[in-house]
Amino acid sequence: MLIKKIDRKVCREIREALDATLQGDDCDLEGVKITVGNARFDANHVTFKVEVALNKNGNVLTKDASAYQQLAESFGLPVLALFKTFERLGEEYEIVGLRPRSANPVLVKKLSNGKTYKMNSHTVADVLLGDSINRNS
Repeated sequence: MLIKKIDRKVCREIREALDATLQGDDCDLEGVKITVGNARFDANHVTFKVEVALNKNGNVLTKDASAYQQLAESFGLPVLALFKTFERLGEEYEIVGLRPRSANPVLVKKLSNGKTYKMNSHTVADVLLGDSINRNS
């Protein structure tokens, strides 16, 4: 396909090609997870944000996970709770990171649907300090 100018449609096609390459057998980088983020474009060029994160023992150490490791104690959270699961209101969640500038800074993944949500640090700390961490995770 010959591309004469870059527009939204072309950006989507390029993004799909990048995602397919990174998920396919052509990409033989082990121990990392590569994520293609947002893009900026004009008629002549496009720039994609790309994050490369280490994958240690099945846990991806993203920018948010690193922030949790560094800042958890300042939010009243145990550092070792990263990637641990807890239950709240009948739902299971896994702590996956921290966004310190957010009103609800703790990033949790709902295990039933795999989606990531923000949760208040006081709420998470109350659950964790109540010894509700699943120690088997």
